[in-house]
Amino acid sequence: MVKPRHPSAAATDLARRQRCALALVAAGCLSLFIVTCMTFHSVISDEEYVDDRIAGLGIDGAGAGGDRRERAKGKTPKKRLDGEVDLDDTYSGVRGAHDERFPPDDVERLKAFAQSLRTHHYQVADSSMPYDVNNCPLTPPEGYPRSWPTLDILDNWNPNDTADPHSHVVYQGICRFDAATEHDKALAYREAELPFVIRDDPVVLPTVERWNQPEYLPNILGHQRHFRTDMSSTNQLMFYRTGQNGGGHKTPKDWEEPTKEVPMSYVDWLDKANNPNPRELEPDRPHWYFRLNAKSKVHDRYLFEE
Repeated sequence: MVKPRHPSAAATDLARRQRCALALVAAGCLSLFIVTCMTFHSVISDEEYVDDRIAGLGIDGAGAGGDRRERAKGKTPKKRLDGEVDLDDTYSGVRGAHDERFPPDDVERLKAFAQSLRTHHYQVADSSMPYDVNNCPLTPPEGYPRSWPTLDILDNWNPNDTADPHSHVVYQGICRFDAATEHDKALAYREAELPFVIRDDPVVLPTVERWNQPEYLPNILGHQRHFRTDMSSTNQLMFYRTGQNGGGHKTPKDWEEPTKEVPMSYVDWLDKANNPNPRELEPDRPHWYFRLNAKSKVHDRYLFEE
């Protein structure tokens, strides 16, 4: 005879299943992030965009095989209209005005600006780690990078909890290197095929400053021009494929797409992202994923310039 489970045991089991579901979602998001990064790196490979300052780390500019095919076919860029304004005609003026006001070669000022954006300070959850992620040795330590169970990470920083900050403790096992003073360490870890984070790259810093000026992105993306945006009725913006893109598999009966594509301007999306009402950011409220596509150097050259 099987005894009925105690109510508290059933609740515990339900909570465990919910945590496992969140773990699967997090794992899926991580996989999608890795694939996206790999795709991005495969896209940036045109020799004419190589920058000597970062070529040593294998970051070699911007370009794509698809662009060469488009140029061979004689395709010309489509106009990026924002109402009556041709954004490609105004881009150089907007960029030039910014660079004149904020010189992009003043690295120390750019580093100070980037530092001002880092308002939260965290400590690593595991004090027993044999290395300091902010001061890693030249030779990768044994067992690097340190990892933890996904459920431990979710318990510490629940993706459904929109409080800011969630916690002052983070699970971080990846070393962080300064581009100016720890370039040799970055090369050593790359040679060992191990992950790391580069901070304050002089090639990236000007973009950080530009994109954090309130009017800059609206001026180059437009105030009315629409972009493809994914919308979900919850905070779970799931990736999916169907039909031919899904390998020919049939979709289940009564199945609904987890997200829908909607047209949205950058300004509208930014208003939603910065909504001060906490209720609007809760897990059961609509969320939007704004998309910019820079795969074509012919049609999206301004993004490559950025």
